[in-house]
Amino acid sequence: MRVKVRDIAGFFMFFTLIFFSSCAVLPSPIQERDRPFEPGFILTNCCRVLYRSPLDMKQFSRQLGLDSTQEIHSKVDELFERVKSILKINKKGAGVVDIDIYRNQDELEKVYLRVIGRKGRESAFYVAKTNTIYLSLDELTEGVLAHEMAHDIIQHFFTPLPLFWVREQMAQDVEKELRNKDRWAE
Repeated sequence: MRVKVRDIAGFFMFFTLIFFSSCAVLPSPIQERDRPFEPGFILTNCCRVLYRSPLDMKQFSRQLGLDSTQEIHSKVDELFERVKSILKINKKGAGVVDIDIYRNQDELEKVYLRVIGRKGRESAFYVAKTNTIYLSLDELTEGVLAHEMAHDIIQHFFTPLPLFWVREQMAQDVEKELRNKDRWAE
């Protein structure tokens, strides 16, 4: 029995079609539908701050010690550059990181469960796959935001990535360094 090239090519085309169509049906752990908002965002040089209501933006700016939401651009960019400086990284990042703010800890815990796939009580977390920082306004401080920015910067600077505990220690060191510099500034 002779197998014709046409039969083999047809088999592979059929197999490829079935394989890729089944992959398209499998849900990704993080999809755009996981971000059900679009009320607004503020775009800075390094970040896109996503919010659900103007009140959230007012609280965000207040907790970062700002008088108005207009100052968010410069404050977020300045903080990002300070984190890079503390990490001694001068290289430009891989683009804009999203900062997705949630009104309270309960909302953030629901997002953590949906995005990470398990329960967790984090005041903020970074997901490299979507290049997104998720944070709760309940526990927002400049240090918390800087810590998560450090994760983003580390993710885009190091190849290969350091071990998880090393990355976490580096982010904690950034937070501690910011706290110490702020004390000296007072």
